[in-house]
Amino acid sequence: MAKTTPRPEMALPRDEFSEAVRRFHENPGAVKRESTIHLPDAYGNMATWVLTTYREDGKETVLLQRMSNERPVRIVLPPAVCAALARHRDGAVTASRKKTAKRVAAERLAQGIVPAFLKKAVG
Repeated sequence: MAKTTPRPEMALPRDEFSEAVRRFHENPGAVKRESTIHLPDAYGNMATWVLTTYREDGKETVLLQRMSNERPVRIVLPPAVCAALARHRDGAVTASRKKTAKRVAAERLAQGIVPAFLKKAVG
């Protein structure tokens, strides 16, 4: 009887980040966008951020990695967190636009410029 040498098992990583990457790579319907950002700190040390966004079934999941001379970080932002981030961004943009519009309207009024919707139609 021939002896066979045992083959090492190929165990796949089981952390949340690796499982998410595998799941999205196996899904041909998932849309992927990726950005790499290199940012120096105050001392000139570089940190590299890799932001990978997957859109699947109308929901977005973000995989975030930060590599630096310190401990690397890998985070999975689930769809509920991504939706909350989008709501916060949209709310901040709306508030900023309203604030700017009020300031510009006050400046125009101070210059004597009347908004067109307040002018009476001449007929």
